[in-house]
Amino acid sequence: MNVQHLCMLALIAPLGLGCGKKENNDPSNLANNEADMTQPEPDMGDGNDMTGGDDADMNVVQEPFAEDCDFTVFATADARTNFEALQNALLDVADGGIVCIADGTYPLVEEVSLNTANVEIRGQSREGTVLDFSGQTEGANGVSATSDGVLFNSFTVKNTPGDAIRVTGANGVTFRDMVVTWSGGPQRENGAYGFYPVQCQNVLIENCSVSYASDAGIYVGQSMNVIVRDSEAFGNVAGIEIENTTGADVYNNHSYENTGGVLVFDLPGPPIQGGNSNKIHNNIIENNNEPNFAEPGNIVGLVPAGTGILVLSSDRNEFHDNTISGNQSAGIAVISFQTSGQPFDFNPDFDPYAEGNWVHDNTFSNNGTAPKGFVKLIADEGGITMLEPLAWDGVVDVTKDNTDGSLTNCFSGNTDGGAAAGFRNFNTDEGWTNQSTDIGANDCQHMALPATVLD
Repeated sequence: MNVQHLCMLALIAPLGLGCGKKENNDPSNLANNEADMTQPEPDMGDGNDMTGGDDADMNVVQEPFAEDCDFTVFATADARTNFEALQNALLDVADGGIVCIADGTYPLVEEVSLNTANVEIRGQSREGTVLDFSGQTEGANGVSATSDGVLFNSFTVKNTPGDAIRVTGANGVTFRDMVVTWSGGPQRENGAYGFYPVQCQNVLIENCSVSYASDAGIYVGQSMNVIVRDSEAFGNVAGIEIENTTGADVYNNHSYENTGGVLVFDLPGPPIQGGNSNKIHNNIIENNNEPNFAEPGNIVGLVPAGTGILVLSSDRNEFHDNTISGNQSAGIAVISFQTSGQPFDFNPDFDPYAEGNWVHDNTFSNNGTAPKGFVKLIADEGGITMLEPLAWDGVVDVTKDNTDGSLTNCFSGNTDGGAAAGFRNFNTDEGWTNQSTDIGANDCQHMALPATVLD
């Protein structure tokens, strides 16, 4: 029997799973379709265990938990039933509708997708509504969407073999009060990304938590006009990654116990180039010393364990009023793509230089105490065992006119243990020899970036 039949059956004998269509604001009116009276009802245990049980009370009525739900899905122990209920609700919901997911654990083995605009997918509670993709065999991601105005609200997605939630090419994307995690902790077999909006505009990620992604927990790629705030990322390779993106405002987040706390990258491979003007401020970025467990060959696999903030080839970004502590390799490093040692000349449109960034008024402590990866190689060449909290690779594009200083990477007003924060120029162009701790012309300022306002 299909899910529409199940929904109609709720009019006659309420079920433990299915979708509830709101009618005349009456949440007990669950559907309008034909009933298949021959289908056995799912076993819902005592009516409180939403995953199903052996002692079902067939008289338990399950109703939408909110009056504005267009469809309400209830959990069973059967992954196929869960998929059909949720996927059909996402297919049937109208523009501007709300698909509600009641508390319970939903085993799922297939990717669920949404293509309708302005839809909210709402869980009953952030930790109580759980989509579990541990046994997934079909589809690349857990949840995917390609529609504008989508809101993911108050539920957990866990154990996806691919990305947890991917949104592609949408205008207006919100992740609110969401959790993404992998139950086994940091493992290479985990999905690459928690949140993955790519080629999107007007993205909001707030009050979320992501842990144990094998690439980036909170990722925004090739996008414009982005806010990431009041969220936490821990146990991932990269806690927060802003890649080939312009106008991201990342603030009031806690990124900790990842390999790298915050990455701001511009890479040669993606079709959208020239990410710039991202504002990273008022975050706590601490103890990001997790060994790198990324899939070999991924660029994030080059991030040394112990990285606070790493800026790669991205321009005109502002980093201020962050608290950056306990990152063993580096507090913040601003480097051009040449320092990564990776090829980039296959893309003639790619600008490998990191230029015009401003790092100011951050508070550092206990960073760079035990460098690893390429940072250790650089430290060894410089004959040091500890790295200053402010680092720049010294690579400049001599073909560009920098008379006005707009291309200079500036570091000002940063403190370490109450004193002025130390600085190091890696001098990559000379093979990391003749490194310098003289901040010189890099003690400068740029214009502050405006706060991002979503359209």
